Amino acid sequence: MTISIIGIGLIGGSLAITLKENGFAQRIIGVDVNPDNIDKAIRRRLIDEGKTLDEAIAESDLIIVATPVDSMTRVLPLVLDKINEKQVVIDVGSTKTLILEAVQDHPMRRRFVATHPMAGTEYSGPEAAVPKLFGDNVLDVLDEHISQLSQFRSLLIKKDFDTFHKLISEANQIRKIIS
Repeated sequence: MTISIIGIGLIGGSLAITLKENGFAQRIIGVDVNPDNIDKAIRRRLIDEGKTLDEAIAESDLIIVATPVDSMTRVLPLVLDKINEKQVVIDVGSTKTLILEAVQDHPMRRRFVATHPMAGTEYSGPEAAVPKLFGDNVLDVLDEHISQLSQFRSLLIKKDFDTFHKLISEANQIRKIIS
């Protein structure tokens, strides 16, 4: 499978490592607004090559949007404009309301799955990408459209939007109490 990752930072780069290690991706294409991030990601072997957004989308089976959330709301509609009926797009943003609002009426909405990787560190950029960042963590799927994407079902654990926000809220409260 060819996978494009838009945004080669901590999450995007760590996903690239995991996808390659698990044999899920035969080829990973990186897209980033910062050419230095592409160079670093290639040198670290996080990605196989860097391409433009249009080139990456045209060559990919799966497109992962791993940019900061504020730019995701602009990038996701552009990506959905360019995909075909066989491609799948996921995001790995930490918040969902603005992201889902940005694509809710898009004609290719059914090819997009909103997710949240339960992982992260305080570092950023491709140099922060690490193997096993996700360890035993869950990739939460916050989307009723997953039923149309059965080829990816075995990789994902589904949660509804309200349950997700409740769990995250409770986890944040526990974190505050501990600190």
